[in-house]
Amino acid sequence: MITVAIVEDDTGIRRSLQWLLKSSPEFQCVAACRNVEEALRILPKAAPQVILMDINLPDRSGIECTARIKELLPSAQVVMITVYGDSEKVFNSLRAGASGYIL
Repeated sequence: MITVAIVEDDTGIRRSLQWLLKSSPEFQCVAACRNVEEALRILPKAAPQVILMDINLPDRSGIECTARIKELLPSAQVVMITVYGDSEKVFNSLRAGASGYIL
C-alpha cells in the first residue's frame, strides 16, 4: 500500500482527492493539509511516501513547502498539482525537489 498526503487549500478539491484515494485499495491517505504551516507540522509525523502538493497555497507557495518537506522527508515523492502550466513554475518545482507535475 502506498501512503499519500494531500496539501491543498481548496476544500472541494482536497475532499475529492481524499475520496479518490479512499476508493482505491492501493492507496492510503494519511494526511490532508490546507496550508504550508499545517503541512510542516503534520507531514513529518505522518511520513507519507507520496505528497500531492498544490502550487498555490494561502500562506506560502507549494514550491517553498516542497523544498522544506524534502529536507524533512527526503524519500517522499512530491507531485505538484495545479492549473498553472508555465515552464518557470514547473522548473522551480522540480528544482525544489518535486518528482512530477500534474496539470
